[in-house]
Amino acid sequence: MTDQPDHRSTVDPADLMELVRALQSEVETSHEQQVRASQELGYIVQATREFATHYEAVSRQPSTPDVTKAIRGGLAIGKVLQNRFGLVRAQAHLAAEAVASAVPYFATAAAAAHTMGNSFSIGSPCRTFTPPPFAPMSAMELYSVRLTQLDSTLGRVYRDAHGALYAHPDDPGRAALWQMRQVFDHFFQALAPDDLVRRSEHWVRKPDPTPLQVHREERIRYSAHRWVNDAGLRSLLLESTQETLRAYQRLQQAHERGLLDYDAAQSALAAVDEIIRRWVDAISPWPPVHGA
Repeated sequence: MTDQPDHRSTVDPADLMELVRALQSEVETSHEQQVRASQELGYIVQATREFATHYEAVSRQPSTPDVTKAIRGGLAIGKVLQNRFGLVRAQAHLAAEAVASAVPYFATAAAAAHTMGNSFSIGSPCRTFTPPPFAPMSAMELYSVRLTQLDSTLGRVYRDAHGALYAHPDDPGRAALWQMRQVFDHFFQALAPDDLVRRSEHWVRKPDPTPLQVHREERIRYSAHRWVNDAGLRSLLLESTQETLRAYQRLQQAHERGLLDYDAAQSALAAVDEIIRRWVDAISPWPPVHGA
């Protein structure tokens, strides 16, 4: 009887680790380059706004030789900038297309790796896989749209909270938690403005020196009674108030010194994100309109 070959002898784990580390280094270096480019592009946006603002003001001035000369100069400068940015736009478009086309490969590989890794760790907690959040029909994008319906800027802040995990190569968790904390406070202030909460049975006057302060728990209770028509859902949301406040406290890690643990920050963000989504789904009709 022929012995079965030992497949382990044909594969050197060191080869895999060398490949993985090289790939990781290449990806992280490219990310850092793209982030720097994005920051520089952000400055170009700001500079263009300033350029436009000042020349628009000049163009509204009564016609004089000096105004005519300034406008002529603005046209010449503007054409140079437009031509230069045409090159930037073409190259950026190609880079964006290349990255977008690569995302499904990396997402599929990461999902398969999660499945494989979890299969070797039976009895231990499974790690959850995070799908690409920025796909057109992803849950993040859909809730971003719904939050924009509540407040014109809220959806953008919500999207930025998720984006911070990927756009900041240095301490991304801190930026993400800071943004998500803004989402939480903005969301419940939109549902429960100070003046309305103070006129409700869910508010109590506070001791000096801040007698008119509105606490987050009061906003939550007001929001549940004001906007959630389903009595069962309302009860569940109210019963989970302390869980909600504890999840919010996890966002306070953004104030801690030192580099934040990425996985812990991602977990804290996901917990609050789930709470926000739970509330959005519970409120019907959406969006809520004060005075309606």
